[in-house]
Amino acid sequence: MRYLIIIIFSLAISSCSKENNKASQQFFYLRNNGSDMPVWAEGNFSQDKFVLVVHGGPGGNGQIYNALTGMSDPLEKEFVMLYWDQRGSGNSKGKLKKEDYKITNYIDDLDKLVDLIHAKYGQNKKVYLLGHSWGGTLTAAYLTNAARAAKVAGWIELDGAHDFGNNTLVHQRILDESGRQKLLAGANQSRWEEIHNAVSIINPASPSDAQISQLNAIGFEMGTLLIDSIANDGGEFDAAKFTFNSAYNPLTATLNEMQTNSWMFSDLKTANYTNQLDNLAIPSLFMWGRHDYVVPVESGIELYNRIQNPDKTMVIFTASGHSPMSNQLSDFLDVLTGWLRSH
Repeated sequence: MRYLIIIIFSLAISSCSKENNKASQQFFYLRNNGSDMPVWAEGNFSQDKFVLVVHGGPGGNGQIYNALTGMSDPLEKEFVMLYWDQRGSGNSKGKLKKEDYKITNYIDDLDKLVDLIHAKYGQNKKVYLLGHSWGGTLTAAYLTNAARAAKVAGWIELDGAHDFGNNTLVHQRILDESGRQKLLAGANQSRWEEIHNAVSIINPASPSDAQISQLNAIGFEMGTLLIDSIANDGGEFDAAKFTFNSAYNPLTATLNEMQTNSWMFSDLKTANYTNQLDNLAIPSLFMWGRHDYVVPVESGIELYNRIQNPDKTMVIFTASGHSPMSNQLSDFLDVLTGWLRSH
């Protein structure tokens, strides 16, 4: 398939520094198969480690992770962080048709972006894929091919849905926890009972599309209900990055998310790459929240145990939900920076 990659530099390529660190900022587009996808590259370009953030969704955006300055600023002091808006996501643009919203196209985009990073910054640079949530699905799919996997130095799977269709596991975790919570006296007891009753009537072996969406929504809601179990240590968040006065257009991002989430559903709902990663040859780091009911930790443990490469690490954050960087930021940074330094 023919493609064209265009690099457009802005944001003062090498002279613009973030407050209190030496991070440079660069901005460019990846153009591929009808989509123009923005990439913000920020960090210490004197080093050789580039971390490509593959955001969640589908239909989310890379700038969310950049705006979480409690996470991004410390990482950018040591590494180059790349915040990419995938096709149909964030501030990406293009005249896309419904059939363009396929996992295979996202894999191709990611492959072209990895090639572009090496072409622009040097073949000797180490590129690490950090996939969060749906980003874990995309990076897992990408790494099932040995030739593609050989282009990157490591995989960071952050509460990633490499088995997106594992509704049985999600159903059981929600059922167990909601059942336990509804027996406890206290706040939200009536809501826990409603959740438990609603989930009880779902057959996890053959849920309807509406029920799959319901399980996903409940999984996210449980993160807000379990306030006594989940920490809130996400550090600073720069909301100004998402105003109309910024370089980011929140309306475009919102419309993209609504469309992409809907149009990707049929291709995504049964995606499962667990059985194709046994022979993954690159180092891998699995980071999971114990209280993740969107992508339960058991899913990460299953894949971790399957991978035969001994250079693998599994870390479970006991006071985190689906996003440990927002729940246990200090612990998250210690684990991630330590692993990147040693790889």
